[in-house]
Amino acid sequence: MSLDFEHVSFQYPGARHGVDAVTLSAAQGELLAVMGRSGSGKSTLLRLAAGLLDGYRGRIAIGGRDMAGVPVWQREVGMVFQHYALFPNLSVVDNVAYGLKMRGMAAAPRRRRALEMLERVGLAAQA
Repeated sequence: MSLDFEHVSFQYPGARHGVDAVTLSAAQGELLAVMGRSGSGKSTLLRLAAGLLDGYRGRIAIGGRDMAGVPVWQREVGMVFQHYALFPNLSVVDNVAYGLKMRGMAAAPRRRRALEMLERVGLAAQA
């Protein structure tokens, strides 16, 4: 599924800055890394894509579909916060598979998919 940000700007209430006119694209199957110093807007972009923040300007599209007005639960976006373990009591694989479990995916395919994702980002040895 593709992800497109077109001239996306967002400012937190009371803040002097946020993200300003960000344009980026990731095609289906492409791995995208967003890097920058603390406070540069990396997590803000993820929250905007996931629908966890509202009030942005510009266009965010997922799979070619404009996300304006699309609720969080219909976006098909999962977000794991900056700590590698969303749930420290779970294994790395179970943390990665958590969203799939919540969608009702059976255990065996869920584990396979989580392992594929860990392999893709070079973390399979942590599984």
